[in-house]
Amino acid sequence: EHASSSWSPAIYPYKTVMAVGFILFFLAGVSKLLKDFNSLRSDN
Repeated sequence: EHASSSWSPAIYPYKTVMAVGFILFFLAGVSKLLKDFNSLRSDN
């Protein structure tokens, strides 16, 4: 897949980097959620 511009760059590298970024962002959120949950559980 190529962009419709004068030099027609490939789009797949950008889409891949965006997908990896979203996955890492999601994993960071899950990690934070589990740490907070564990912190609440261990305070009792």
